[in-house]
Amino acid sequence: MHFHFFLMVAVVTLYQDWFPFLLAIGYVVVHHGLIGWLSPRDVYNHPAAINHPWKWALVHGAFIAAESIALLIAWHLGEEGFDSVPAPSTDCPILHRA
Repeated sequence: MHFHFFLMVAVVTLYQDWFPFLLAIGYVVVHHGLIGWLSPRDVYNHPAAINHPWKWALVHGAFIAAESIALLIAWHLGEEGFDSVPAPSTDCPILHRA
């Protein structure tokens, strides 16, 4: 269930809207940092992370940052693809077949 957050950041990117994207990233960082500090066994499942929750929150933060960079590149490329698609023409012979 833990990695569900990372998957959902990718899904939220499909909206191509900054607010939910940044909200999702913020949630992952705050969750791993704050809850990992208050109750590390609820977030992490290995002794190294349980004993050093802030260190592992930074590790997870680095991974979410890397994922975000890849998602932003895909988002940008997708926008360029939409911009290069020509508008539909009303003189299309296929549309006017009898």
